[in-house]
Order: sequence, then C-alpha cells, then structure tokens
Amino acid sequence: MVTQNDHIYVDLREDIIEVTIEGGGLITVPDGGGGNSNEQTEYRQDGSLVVGDLVYKSVTAPNIALKVENNKTPNPVIGIVTSVVSPSIVTVSHNGFFDVPSANLIEGAKVYVDGTGKITSELMKTNYVQVLGFAVSDRRIFFTPELKRCRRLEED
Repeated sequence: MVTQNDHIYVDLREDIIEVTIEGGGLITVPDGGGGNSNEQTEYRQDGSLVVGDLVYKSVTAPNIALKVENNKTPNPVIGIVTSVVSPSIVTVSHNGFFDVPSANLIEGAKVYVDGTGKITSELMKTNYVQVLGFAVSDRRIFFTPELKRCRRLEED
C-alpha cells in the first residue's frame, strides 16, 4: 500500500508510463497497451534471438529487438519472437495466444516477466513489474503486454 511518506516518480515518455515506488508499495496502473490483435513487426537483431524469446526495443538504436534477460531491462517487454527470418531479422508478435511449455502458470492469473526473463504468474517483489497478459492454462497465455510498468525498490 502506498502511504503518504512514499515517493512516486512517473515517467511520461511518449509510449511508456513507468511508476517507481519507494517503500515497497505497488501501484496498479489500469488500461493496457500491446497493439492490435495479431500485430507483428520485423526487427533487426544480433543473431542471439530464438522463437519464444521475450524482447524489448533497444534504447540506443531504432528497430532493434533485444532479449529480455531479467526484469531490469531499460524498456518494457514489447513482444515475443515468433520467427527468425534471417540471422539479422526476427518477427515479433505484440499480442495473441502463446504456448509456454516450461511454465507452471496459474490459470486466470496475470502473467509477468521474472528475474530470468521468463514468463511467470508470480508477482516480482523488486525491479520492474509489467503485466504481460494472463494465463489461459498452466502452459498457455494470452499475451497483451501493458507498456506501463511499475518499478519496485527494495526497502532499506
């Protein structure tokens, strides 16, 4: 719960709204993003991406997708790699139904990116919290990432 003594910082860049909370509170920001149904975009890549990787846009170079390694990335998750067109190009889906074979999700629960860059039903206690959609079953999600995310800081 956010109290009167907590500090809230809001970043209102063009397509990103971030909320940083000191003191361990959590703000749920309503209304999500994620684009139109089945929206896909081709991005350049460094050759390391594979189908199923969560990605975010590079902060320094336009039209480059980078692999989400944890929940500390400088930009929010924007999609899932659905095909590797070439060693330098991938297709990224911005929403839709996806199988997550290695997950053990809670059906009906919101899903997030965990500390290792994987999809989880567990709400992270530190770093960025971004709703990626919801679990349709224990191994399938409806992916519709909110471009608004919350940063949770560890308490001193």
